[in-house]
Amino acid sequence: MTTGFSNNYTQGEICQDAWDRNDIQPINKGCELAENWIIRVAGPLAKRRGFWDLGPVNSEAHAARLIPFRRSKDDALMLVFQDLAVWVYQSSGDPLLSGGVPFTFPSPYALADLATLRFKQVADVIYIRSSTGLQPRALQRNTNTNWQFNLEEFDNGPWRAENTDAGFTVTVAGAVDHDANPDTATTVGSIGVGNVVTLVASSALFDAGHVNGHFRLRASDGSPGPMSWYAGFKAPVGYYTLSNGRVYICTVQSTWAIDDDGDGSHYYSHNRVAAPPVHTQGIASDGGNTWRYLHDGAGIVRIDTVTDATHASGTVLACLPFPGGATSFWAERAYSDYRGWPRAWPNVREERFVEGGTATDTDYVDLSETAGFLPAQESFSPGLGTGQVIDIDAVRRRLGDDGAPVQWFQTATYLVAGTDSAEYLIAGSVLDEPISPAAVVVKQLSAYGSADVFPARVQRGIVFVTAGGESLRLLDIDTQQNMSGDDLSLLAEHIGQRGLRQLAWIPKPDQYLGVRLGDGGLAFFTFHQEQQVKGWTSTALPGGWTVEDVVALPGPGGYETLWLVVSRVKAAVTQRRLWLQSQRTDNLFMDGAQFYSGAPATIIAGLDYYEGEQVLALADGAQVSGLVVTGGEITLPTAASVVHVGLGYTARFKSLDLAQGWQLGQAIGERQRPTDAIVSLMTAEAFVGLDGRPMERVTSRTASDVPAAVSRRVRKNVTLAGDTAREQHIVIEDSTAYDARIYSIRPKVQVGG
Repeated sequence: MTTGFSNNYTQGEICQDAWDRNDIQPINKGCELAENWIIRVAGPLAKRRGFWDLGPVNSEAHAARLIPFRRSKDDALMLVFQDLAVWVYQSSGDPLLSGGVPFTFPSPYALADLATLRFKQVADVIYIRSSTGLQPRALQRNTNTNWQFNLEEFDNGPWRAENTDAGFTVTVAGAVDHDANPDTATTVGSIGVGNVVTLVASSALFDAGHVNGHFRLRASDGSPGPMSWYAGFKAPVGYYTLSNGRVYICTVQSTWAIDDDGDGSHYYSHNRVAAPPVHTQGIASDGGNTWRYLHDGAGIVRIDTVTDATHASGTVLACLPFPGGATSFWAERAYSDYRGWPRAWPNVREERFVEGGTATDTDYVDLSETAGFLPAQESFSPGLGTGQVIDIDAVRRRLGDDGAPVQWFQTATYLVAGTDSAEYLIAGSVLDEPISPAAVVVKQLSAYGSADVFPARVQRGIVFVTAGGESLRLLDIDTQQNMSGDDLSLLAEHIGQRGLRQLAWIPKPDQYLGVRLGDGGLAFFTFHQEQQVKGWTSTALPGGWTVEDVVALPGPGGYETLWLVVSRVKAAVTQRRLWLQSQRTDNLFMDGAQFYSGAPATIIAGLDYYEGEQVLALADGAQVSGLVVTGGEITLPTAASVVHVGLGYTARFKSLDLAQGWQLGQAIGERQRPTDAIVSLMTAEAFVGLDGRPMERVTSRTASDVPAAVSRRVRKNVTLAGDTAREQHIVIEDSTAYDARIYSIRPKVQVGG
């Protein structure tokens, strides 16, 4: 008698096309079905934990969207978005109360907007984008009961490419007032902030949609510039100077300098130490003169009205660097109602906000200035209008050359972007150097293409859904910018083909992704790189419930915990509720569960949503089955002080054909005959048998288990069919309210005879 093989289940469910692949080692670590099980990294399948019911969403007839808010594992809240309103829940699952009632605040997002929202949290601010191009907003927490939505301001970019046609000019006219340099030798000037100007283009430029859009203007080449600042010179009031690439006007003249040539215009002072003006707003002294900041060589005009394709008027937002006239150096802001607003999932890298993918520039990425974003304002300065560019200025680049829309930005070892057709690395031009305008590399990593699903940061890499939404891939980049990656769904195509719509990573203790499927189902993908664990298990929620949203948030004990929005239609009425996955220590193995703790009772109320349905109860540890909810209540046969009530589910397992294992090590010409299989599992009560034959009840219950059963490790011998022409599949089912695990199946084979 010999043993064929001993299974572990670290590869989870294997699709039918791969059942006969003995050449692939993972097949021997898989099974045909692991419904309502989850893979433990150590090897066994464990019965998945159940979900607590947190109650209905505010309006059950309308969809809800979950957006997690997390500052730390101890400062986390769940925001439940519905039509024009947001409800706040604590990480424990309890609603946040204000004045004794659940706290809510108004939202600008209507029901139709919810599915389009994309977001990134930085400190107490959630920056919100939309796949349909809604204007960006920032949601700021002031306190847990004081939240504020703000439209984000983009007063300085990002800017589209500057015009390069010298004959295509924009003439500025009609300023009410402007500064004029009193120094007749330097006829420079500017148009100050707040002035209304008329813009006249030499060719068709403006569209009615440009209203509220911005244009950036620089002076034409050859225009006289101000004198450069030098230490110790005495400037008359109104005099312009250029310092550190920026232009300033003197507001207070120095009293300590002397006239060097007697003409009253150029002054210097011996033995004086002065600091050049470098400020970017307001006034400051250089130790003698006082200077007011004017501009950096470029001005900005907001379009207020458009008369026709060549005429528009607007308000000066940043001082124009010339007193009027024509210039060919103009650029249009990349974000506007006309050009579109960023649609990709945003992120943050090296203190730069990262976003892009407008309707016009679908494949562009914009990185803000370093530390250039505030709760309601972002700055994308491309450098000074005088030509100076420094490392902290904004960066704008195109991803690829095919125009494929960018879907997401995610960070791991490096910044990575996913478009409809490819994945790209964005990094400094020298290894380990920061990103800067003069030193940035956009490098294509792969050509799988990405679906509209935000990737998960998983251990060392990124896990993302490829274009088409049916395949999950790993993208792992080492410190030398070399990429490796695996197709994580190839052997479980039957799950991927249901559509992978949302990913939520639970790092501890289970190391799995909760995956919302396109048909409303839920699946789990357990992943551990060091132990080579990469396996899928499926989930069947009881009671006809389907999943509409799944996210992770630190829960009790600081562990990341799955939150679900689930829905179903019962008696022609939509029910929509919040579920929270239980912790391991809860020992909960039912769904939509309620909890009672108090004086011994037989009547458990508050179950109206299960009216007429059969539920499962665990009363003081003893399982009670067959209870039917009547009038929103159940009646226990015996009073209990600790009661769990919910929908029971069956954990179903089906092995691969055990005959595949019998072929391992078979000598040529040897005759083999299957006899038995030893099933090792932990259960309180399960049914085990050969597929297609009556199953046998297996229990670990002893006389001391009164009144509650206890899950223990047991072994069961299953007699197999006596020929190799028939597939041999072991089936295990556990429908109890107790924990269960499957450790191994060891088929025994008679060789010879």
